[in-house]
Amino acid sequence: MTCDPILSSTVHTAVLAMCTGDVALLAAVALPHPDLRVLTPAPGDPAARAAALRDLEQLQVRVCSELGERRYLHAYFRGLVHPLVAVATAAGWRLDLRWAIASSRPPTLAMRTARRFVRALVLADRAELEALALDRAGLDLLLGPVPPAGEVGQLEHVAAAMPLCELVPGDSYPDLLGGFATVGDPHRQAGLTVLSGLFDGGELPFLMRQAAGVWRVSTAPYLRAAVAARGGRPGGAG
Repeated sequence: MTCDPILSSTVHTAVLAMCTGDVALLAAVALPHPDLRVLTPAPGDPAARAAALRDLEQLQVRVCSELGERRYLHAYFRGLVHPLVAVATAAGWRLDLRWAIASSRPPTLAMRTARRFVRALVLADRAELEALALDRAGLDLLLGPVPPAGEVGQLEHVAAAMPLCELVPGDSYPDLLGGFATVGDPHRQAGLTVLSGLFDGGELPFLMRQAAGVWRVSTAPYLRAAVAARGGRPGGAG
Protein backbone atom coordinates (compact mmCIF):
# COMPACT_ATOMS: atom_id res chain seq x y z
CA MET A 1 0.00 0.00 0.00
CA THR A 2 1.40 3.38 -1.00
CA CYS A 3 2.60 5.63 1.82
CA ASP A 4 1.56 9.27 1.44
CA PRO A 5 4.43 11.79 1.42
CA ILE A 6 3.46 13.45 4.71
CA LEU A 7 3.39 10.14 6.56
CA SER A 8 6.68 9.11 4.97
CA SER A 9 8.21 12.42 6.04
CA THR A 10 7.01 11.82 9.60
CA VAL A 11 8.81 8.49 9.69
CA HIS A 12 11.97 10.01 8.21
CA THR A 13 11.93 12.71 10.89
CA ALA A 14 11.49 10.17 13.67
CA VAL A 15 14.34 7.97 12.41
CA LEU A 16 16.60 11.01 12.07
CA ALA A 17 15.76 12.01 15.64
CA MET A 18 16.53 8.54 16.96
CA CYS A 19 19.81 8.33 15.03
CA THR A 20 21.00 11.75 16.19
CA GLY A 21 19.71 11.79 19.78
CA ASP A 22 17.27 14.65 19.24
CA VAL A 23 14.46 13.98 21.74
CA ALA A 24 12.73 17.30 20.99
CA LEU A 25 12.54 16.45 17.30
CA LEU A 26 11.22 12.98 18.11
CA ALA A 27 8.57 14.42 20.44
CA ALA A 28 7.35 16.62 17.59
CA VAL A 29 6.35 13.59 15.50
CA ALA A 30 5.42 11.05 18.19
CA LEU A 31 2.50 10.57 20.52
CA PRO A 32 3.38 11.76 24.04
CA HIS A 33 5.23 9.20 26.16
CA PRO A 34 7.30 9.77 29.31
CA ASP A 35 10.07 7.47 28.09
CA LEU A 36 10.74 8.78 24.59
CA ARG A 37 14.26 9.61 25.69
CA VAL A 38 15.25 5.93 25.76
CA LEU A 39 14.95 5.99 21.95
CA THR A 40 17.29 8.96 21.58
CA PRO A 41 20.80 8.13 22.83
CA ALA A 42 23.33 10.90 23.37
CA PRO A 43 24.03 12.78 20.13
CA GLY A 44 26.94 11.38 18.19
CA ASP A 45 29.72 13.23 16.48
CA PRO A 46 29.18 15.15 13.22
CA ALA A 47 30.37 12.14 11.22
CA ALA A 48 27.67 9.95 12.76
CA ARG A 49 25.02 12.54 11.92
CA ALA A 50 26.28 12.77 8.35
CA ALA A 51 26.13 8.97 8.07
CA ALA A 52 22.54 8.99 9.35
CA LEU A 53 21.56 11.59 6.79
CA ARG A 54 23.10 9.51 4.01
CA ASP A 55 21.36 6.35 5.20
CA LEU A 56 18.04 8.17 5.44
CA GLU A 57 18.13 8.66 1.68
CA GLN A 58 17.64 4.88 1.39
CA LEU A 59 14.83 4.66 3.97
CA GLN A 60 11.65 3.21 2.51
CA VAL A 61 8.23 3.17 4.17
CA ARG A 62 5.35 0.89 3.27
CA VAL A 63 1.82 0.91 4.66
CA CYS A 64 0.98 -2.73 5.38
CA SER A 65 -2.57 -2.25 6.68
CA GLU A 66 -4.88 0.25 8.31
CA LEU A 67 -7.52 0.13 11.01
CA GLY A 68 -9.46 3.22 12.02
CA GLU A 69 -6.98 6.04 12.54
CA ARG A 70 -4.01 3.67 12.72
CA ARG A 71 -1.61 2.81 9.95
CA TYR A 72 0.65 -0.19 10.36
CA LEU A 73 3.95 0.45 8.63
CA HIS A 74 7.17 -1.27 7.72
CA ALA A 75 10.19 1.01 7.59
CA TYR A 76 13.16 -0.46 5.74
CA PHE A 77 16.33 1.05 7.17
CA ARG A 78 19.93 -0.12 7.34
CA GLY A 79 19.05 -3.60 6.16
CA LEU A 80 16.30 -4.21 8.71
CA VAL A 81 12.51 -4.06 8.73
CA HIS A 82 11.11 -1.90 11.54
CA PRO A 83 7.37 -2.29 12.30
CA LEU A 84 5.80 1.05 13.22
CA VAL A 85 2.35 2.42 14.02
CA ALA A 86 1.21 5.85 12.90
CA VAL A 87 -1.94 7.51 14.22
CA ALA A 88 -3.91 10.26 12.51
CA THR A 89 -4.41 13.12 14.99
CA ALA A 90 -5.75 16.65 14.76
CA ALA A 91 -2.14 17.81 14.56
CA GLY A 92 -1.24 15.38 11.78
CA TRP A 93 0.45 12.00 11.72
CA ARG A 94 2.11 10.92 14.95
CA LEU A 95 4.04 7.71 15.61
CA ASP A 96 2.98 5.49 18.49
CA LEU A 97 6.34 4.31 19.81
CA ARG A 98 5.19 2.21 22.78
CA TRP A 99 6.45 -0.98 21.15
CA ALA A 100 9.89 0.46 20.44
CA ILE A 101 10.15 1.76 24.00
CA ALA A 102 9.12 -1.60 25.46
CA SER A 103 11.66 -3.33 23.19
CA SER A 104 14.43 -1.31 24.81
CA ARG A 105 13.86 -3.29 28.03
CA PRO A 106 14.24 -7.01 28.76
CA PRO A 107 11.10 -8.96 27.81
CA THR A 108 8.77 -10.07 30.57
CA LEU A 109 7.69 -13.68 31.00
CA ALA A 110 4.27 -12.73 29.62
CA MET A 111 5.93 -11.35 26.48
CA ARG A 112 7.95 -14.52 26.03
CA THR A 113 4.74 -16.52 26.32
CA ALA A 114 2.96 -14.34 23.74
CA ARG A 115 5.81 -14.95 21.29
CA ARG A 116 5.61 -18.68 21.92
CA PHE A 117 1.87 -18.50 21.27
CA VAL A 118 2.41 -16.80 17.89
CA ARG A 119 5.11 -19.31 17.03
CA ALA A 120 2.65 -22.12 17.77
CA LEU A 121 0.02 -20.47 15.55
CA VAL A 122 2.27 -19.97 12.54
CA LEU A 123 3.80 -23.45 12.84
CA ALA A 124 0.41 -25.10 13.47
CA ASP A 125 1.86 -26.66 16.63
CA ARG A 126 -1.19 -28.06 18.41
CA ALA A 127 0.71 -29.38 21.44
CA GLU A 128 2.25 -25.98 22.10
CA LEU A 129 -1.08 -24.21 21.63
CA GLU A 130 -2.69 -26.55 24.15
CA ALA A 131 0.09 -25.79 26.63
CA LEU A 132 -0.30 -22.02 26.22
CA ALA A 133 -4.08 -21.56 25.81
CA LEU A 134 -6.37 -20.63 28.67
CA ASP A 135 -9.07 -22.79 27.10
CA ARG A 136 -8.41 -25.67 24.74
CA ALA A 137 -11.89 -25.67 23.19
CA GLY A 138 -11.96 -24.87 19.48
CA LEU A 139 -8.22 -24.94 18.88
CA ASP A 140 -8.72 -26.78 15.60
CA LEU A 141 -10.16 -23.55 14.20
CA LEU A 142 -6.81 -21.86 14.76
CA LEU A 143 -4.66 -24.52 13.16
CA GLY A 144 -3.73 -23.98 9.55
CA PRO A 145 -1.51 -26.19 7.39
CA VAL A 146 1.95 -27.03 8.67
CA PRO A 147 4.41 -24.79 6.82
CA PRO A 148 7.12 -26.25 4.57
CA ALA A 149 10.32 -27.13 6.38
CA GLY A 150 12.21 -24.46 4.45
CA GLU A 151 9.99 -21.72 5.91
CA VAL A 152 10.09 -22.77 9.55
CA GLY A 153 13.26 -20.89 10.46
CA GLN A 154 12.00 -17.59 9.06
CA LEU A 155 8.62 -17.99 10.78
CA GLU A 156 10.32 -18.74 14.08
CA HIS A 157 12.48 -15.64 13.70
CA VAL A 158 9.50 -13.40 12.94
CA ALA A 159 7.60 -14.71 15.98
CA ALA A 160 10.61 -14.32 18.27
CA ALA A 161 11.23 -10.74 17.08
CA MET A 162 7.60 -9.56 17.38
CA PRO A 163 7.53 -6.17 19.15
CA LEU A 164 5.26 -6.20 22.20
CA CYS A 165 4.01 -3.73 24.76
CA GLU A 166 1.74 -4.04 27.76
CA LEU A 167 -1.48 -2.03 27.62
CA VAL A 168 -2.98 -0.08 30.50
CA PRO A 169 -6.61 0.78 31.30
CA GLY A 170 -8.01 3.07 28.63
CA ASP A 171 -5.76 1.73 25.87
CA SER A 172 -7.46 0.21 22.86
CA TYR A 173 -6.53 -2.84 20.84
CA PRO A 174 -7.91 -4.52 17.70
CA ASP A 175 -10.71 -6.96 18.42
CA LEU A 176 -9.78 -8.87 15.22
CA LEU A 177 -13.29 -8.26 13.88
CA GLY A 178 -12.53 -4.90 12.27
CA GLY A 179 -12.95 -2.73 15.37
CA PHE A 180 -11.34 -1.98 18.70
CA ALA A 181 -11.81 -3.06 22.30
CA THR A 182 -10.68 -1.05 25.31
CA VAL A 183 -8.78 -2.29 28.33
CA GLY A 184 -10.96 -1.71 31.37
CA ASP A 185 -12.69 -3.16 34.40
CA PRO A 186 -13.80 -6.40 32.71
CA HIS A 187 -10.17 -7.27 32.07
CA ARG A 188 -9.18 -6.39 35.63
CA GLN A 189 -12.03 -8.39 37.10
CA ALA A 190 -11.07 -11.39 34.97
CA GLY A 191 -7.45 -11.07 36.05
CA LEU A 192 -6.33 -10.44 32.50
CA THR A 193 -3.18 -8.61 31.41
CA VAL A 194 -3.36 -7.30 27.85
CA LEU A 195 -0.37 -7.17 25.54
CA SER A 196 -0.26 -5.87 22.01
CA GLY A 197 2.08 -7.25 19.37
CA LEU A 198 3.06 -5.96 15.92
CA PHE A 199 3.01 -8.94 13.62
CA ASP A 200 2.71 -9.55 9.87
CA GLY A 201 1.91 -5.92 9.10
CA GLY A 202 -0.80 -5.58 11.73
CA GLU A 203 -1.53 -5.72 15.45
CA LEU A 204 -2.43 -8.75 17.56
CA PRO A 205 -3.95 -8.68 21.06
CA PHE A 206 -2.90 -11.07 23.80
CA LEU A 207 -5.31 -11.35 26.73
CA MET A 208 -3.30 -13.24 29.32
CA ARG A 209 -3.70 -14.63 32.80
CA GLN A 210 -1.08 -15.97 35.16
CA ALA A 211 -1.70 -18.96 37.40
CA ALA A 212 0.90 -20.69 39.56
CA GLY A 213 3.61 -18.68 37.83
CA VAL A 214 2.55 -19.77 34.33
CA TRP A 215 1.15 -17.34 31.75
CA ARG A 216 -1.51 -18.48 29.31
CA VAL A 217 -3.25 -16.73 26.43
CA SER A 218 -6.98 -16.40 25.86
CA THR A 219 -7.88 -17.75 22.45
CA ALA A 220 -11.29 -16.04 22.52
CA PRO A 221 -10.41 -13.11 20.19
CA TYR A 222 -8.80 -15.48 17.69
CA LEU A 223 -11.68 -17.96 17.79
CA ARG A 224 -14.24 -15.20 17.22
CA ALA A 225 -12.23 -13.99 14.23
CA ALA A 226 -11.96 -17.53 12.87
CA VAL A 227 -15.70 -18.10 13.24
CA ALA A 228 -16.47 -14.78 11.55
CA ALA A 229 -14.09 -15.60 8.70
CA ARG A 230 -16.10 -18.78 8.12
CA GLY A 231 -19.35 -16.85 7.95
CA GLY A 232 -20.45 -17.55 11.52
CA ARG A 233 -21.64 -15.11 14.14
CA PRO A 234 -18.95 -14.26 16.69
CA GLY A 235 -20.08 -13.69 20.25
CA GLY A 236 -18.68 -12.93 23.66
CA ALA A 237 -16.72 -10.03 25.06
CA GLY A 238 -13.09 -9.12 25.47
